[in-house]
Amino acid sequence: MEAQKQHLGIPRTLIPWYPIIDQERCTGCMNCVRACKHDVFAMDTDMPLVANPYECVVFCQSCEYVCETGAISHPPKEAVKAVIKELRKQYQPR
Repeated sequence: MEAQKQHLGIPRTLIPWYPIIDQERCTGCMNCVRACKHDVFAMDTDMPLVANPYECVVFCQSCEYVCETGAISHPPKEAVKAVIKELRKQYQPR
């Protein structure tokens, strides 16, 4: 069984950082799929979808930068930083 992925000692599944695709703006160009080296995306017919959100590297925005239509966004960094700060109190080594 694979060990649970972590970020700063926190289970990665507790950190709400992953891309969000606006399907109305997405043209299916696949730039995001090509830019992501962590298998976050999968193709659903001819449109990408976020298939593995917790494979996204925390605070990586490569897919967002290559999206020519601005169809990809991420949660606000400051909000995610606040979540991480609180979780670190819980998951700090004692």
